[in-house]
Amino acid sequence: MNSAGTRLSQGDLALAKIAAKWPAVREEMTKIVEKWKEHHFSFTLDWLLRCVNAVIHGESVFTHLHETPRDVFENGLRRTEKHVDKILNQISSKLGLDHTRVLFAKYAIPVLVRHIELHKQGKMHGAVEWNLMLYWFLQAGIHGRFSGTTESKIRHDLRLVDGTKNGLEKLIAEIGTTWGRPQILPSDFDSWSIGARTYPVLYWLTRMEGAKDFCYGNELKANMIGSGSELQVHHIFPKAKLYKKKYARAQVNALGNFCFLTAECNQKIGAAAPSMASEFVDERKNSKHIGSGDGYFHWVKEKYPEALESQWIPMDEKLWKIENYPDFLDARRQLLADATNKYLSKLNPKHATMGSVYESPIKEERSEESHSHIASVDEGNELKNLQEWMSSNGLSPGNFAYEMESSSGESNQIIIDLSWPEGLPAGQGEPVALLLNESAETYQAVSQSGYKCFIDTQSFKEYVNAKMLGE
Repeated sequence: MNSAGTRLSQGDLALAKIAAKWPAVREEMTKIVEKWKEHHFSFTLDWLLRCVNAVIHGESVFTHLHETPRDVFENGLRRTEKHVDKILNQISSKLGLDHTRVLFAKYAIPVLVRHIELHKQGKMHGAVEWNLMLYWFLQAGIHGRFSGTTESKIRHDLRLVDGTKNGLEKLIAEIGTTWGRPQILPSDFDSWSIGARTYPVLYWLTRMEGAKDFCYGNELKANMIGSGSELQVHHIFPKAKLYKKKYARAQVNALGNFCFLTAECNQKIGAAAPSMASEFVDERKNSKHIGSGDGYFHWVKEKYPEALESQWIPMDEKLWKIENYPDFLDARRQLLADATNKYLSKLNPKHATMGSVYESPIKEERSEESHSHIASVDEGNELKNLQEWMSSNGLSPGNFAYEMESSSGESNQIIIDLSWPEGLPAGQGEPVALLLNESAETYQAVSQSGYKCFIDTQSFKEYVNAKMLGE
């Protein structure tokens, strides 16, 4: 603990030891983080420290930094900044992922900076090598590679990279064996809310695969400028009309019902339905929305014939009717999966021939020993049901029986029933823990480690509903 009684993370402790040798280290690291923030990428000092650790030592555990000399750390920090700059430029320009909200695999970046660090000095990375790096980065994001016990997974992947194309292929070879699966399926888009893991995929496809604006027919490429050009999430079928037809919240906010439009176009369409007579007059601006009595899809199809298909809208007009909304979602999920696989194949030509069989680790049977911290069968079922509820809402199911690292660096002292140590959503929110039937001492220790703690599933669900699902 520090002098104020606040429990320090392992990153805090490592940084304190470095600061004893280089007092200005926090200031220098903060300048780097602030620079990235100006470009819409928000990172913590802990995250930057992980990258530096990967560059200098090829490690994820912060204790490796404790005895690092000042000059070694300072030089490593400068190299790390340059490596991360390169990666962010590639992710922005080639994937269109240009801000934190859609940067869904930021803990893959320490692995990639290690690869760049080990790359032959003075030799530029070719397009093929960058494509493989981006391919692995995307797969890590889609499958939530780093949404669980981040540190151990980073450590594992750091062992595979060696600065060569062969090292990257070793990383990719593990997709479909120890984690994930290469092929993207329609079921990957069977989720809802902007917290869904494949939400950034929709953004990336929109930016890079020629998606067109419904109002003007222009491509929604990255780096658009001008008032009203920023992208906003648009509900293809308006929420109010879906609720009126008694569709459930998860269906109303399904990822398949989302598309991205410019802010100006989103406002123009308003609450118009794809194929339903709507009121198009905007009282506030005394102007008309786009569309007609047949719905706005017909207007877009006539005005800009390719715009609907460019946004992966099924062209069977029967599916545009609100009573066929579930079939519309199924058809659009298939189109999105096909588009994703097509783009991944551009980055890695081997993708098209890689298999798709995969058993989710969430469904693995655990022995009774692994449940030893669970007070009863009912408690175990309650946790399992909560994990399924989180997954059905497109959110990480959390880490079961997570062993929290103690202040001494040892584990196996405090086990959290369900935890999200990298934040909820991963990498964006604060760390969260669910503690059922635990002692006050356990609650205090977990809370002091920076977790937002809950002691029952109901209050936890209310928190998720309010903070992440927006309902």
